[in-house]
Amino acid sequence: AETGDEPGAIENLEKASEMNPRGPAIWNNLANLYGHIGPIARAFPAYEKAIELNPYEPVYRYNLATVVFLFRKDAMEYYRCDEQAVFDRALAMYKEVRRLRPHNFRYAFDYAQTYYGVKPAPSDTPEGKRLAELKLAAAARTGWLEALELSDNPVDREGIFLHLARWNI
Repeated sequence: AETGDEPGAIENLEKASEMNPRGPAIWNNLANLYGHIGPIARAFPAYEKAIELNPYEPVYRYNLATVVFLFRKDAMEYYRCDEQAVFDRALAMYKEVRRLRPHNFRYAFDYAQTYYGVKPAPSDTPEGKRLAELKLAAAARTGWLEALELSDNPVDREGIFLHLARWNI
């Protein structure tokens, strides 16, 4: 894959997965390539296999959450759900990644970023709608504040302050 022959890499990783179906890194790398050049529908089960084989490696969950978030329409089809359920799934996976690696800035940042796709819980009243909006904004701000705590440079911090300002507005 690093030499630019991604189709050849897929072919070799598919062979490797047949020879060693219990190798989670093989499944993760194969899923990465499916996510990069397709077919995307094959990335989901390959990431799930990597997670099944090693549920304590956060990068596998992180990669799956990212693909679910970025390829929402494909995820909706694969998981047979609507777009909001896809966002909820990505958010839940990022949350688990955060639990497994609580001190990782990139994981915290992407978790907080996911809140932009989440919609407030539906409500029949204006008061209920507003409460749902405030609850969502509070959760997003908490995510951004966690990322801010892990930031180690002023550029990232300035960007996070912009995200916090958006959620405060």
